[in-house]
Amino acid sequence: MPAWEANSRIIFSSIGSEEQIHRMLSNRLSQVPKLELQQKITQQQILRAELLQVPLLELLQRVDLELNQNPLLELIDPED
Repeated sequence: MPAWEANSRIIFSSIGSEEQIHRMLSNRLSQVPKLELQQKITQQQILRAELLQVPLLELLQRVDLELNQNPLLELIDPED
């Protein structure tokens, strides 16, 4: 038996049985406060996010249009 295991058995046996230790740890964990993350988004933040999407969509549409009008702009595999 490794020394660390023997030492841990001595420490835990001085605290109590395995069941008592489990009960003690469960009680400790139940006393830990539950934390919840909350994020509130304002209407202004939502509007900003939507306004940021508009130029991106326009850019994607322009790129698609340009590729459709000029097929030579598409990537060409050098091995072909």
